[in-house]
Amino acid sequence: MVMPSPRTLCDLFDRTVAERGPQLALRDDGSFVLTWSEYAAQANAAAAGLAGLGVGRGDTVACWLVDRPELDLAHAGALRLGAVPFSLHPTFTRAQAAHAIAEAAARVLITEPAFLGAALVVRGAGRTPLRIIVLVEGADACALTWAELLDCAPAGLDPDVAARAVQPHDAATLIHGADGNAVAITHRQILGLIARGDEYGPMIRSQSLLGPYGRWQGPGPV
Repeated sequence: MVMPSPRTLCDLFDRTVAERGPQLALRDDGSFVLTWSEYAAQANAAAAGLAGLGVGRGDTVACWLVDRPELDLAHAGALRLGAVPFSLHPTFTRAQAAHAIAEAAARVLITEPAFLGAALVVRGAGRTPLRIIVLVEGADACALTWAELLDCAPAGLDPDVAARAVQPHDAATLIHGADGNAVAITHRQILGLIARGDEYGPMIRSQSLLGPYGRWQGPGPV
C-alpha cells in the first residue's frame, strides 16, 4: 500500500520513527547516542516542557546553539507543539541576537554556556520579550537547566495530539536575510524542498526536521 505523502514535518518525523525506530538517529562526538524511538520520546518530552513554559502553536522559540543533538531535540519539541523554532547563528553579536529575538517576539531561548553571558545581557536590557533562558549543558542560577525544562511538563499533555493539529500552512521556522530581518518558512515549503531531494534524504542525513533550514542562516547586519 502506498503511504500518503506527509502533510507536515511532524507527519514526516512520525513516519521516520515508525520505519527506523531502533536505528541510530542522533549522536555527538562523545557518549550522546539516540535511536529514532529515543529521539521521538525526548522530542515529546521537550515539547511537553515547552508547553509548561507557555509555548503553544504559533509561538516562537529561539535556539542559540552550535551543531549538537540538543539543537535537533529543541527544534523537534517546538515543532510538535506547532511552535516556530529558529536558530541564531553561533557568530551572532549581542546586537544581532537581540534584533532577531525582538523581531520574532521570542519569550524562550534555548542556549549553551558559550552564549549564556550574551543571552543574559539581551534579556537584562529589557528591549526584547525574552524572559526564559534554558541551558542545555551545565547549570546557572539565571537559567533553567534542560532537566528543569522537562520537569515543567503539565499533567495530561499529549504532544502527539498537538502534533496532529499542525497544518501545512503553519510556519515551521524563520530565516534571516542579509538585512537581519526574518521570513517565515512553512511546513509545506520545507517538505517541498525535502521531497525534491532523495526521498526525504536531507532530513534522514541531518536528522533535522527542518531539513535544509535545520541549522543556521548566515548572520546579517543589524
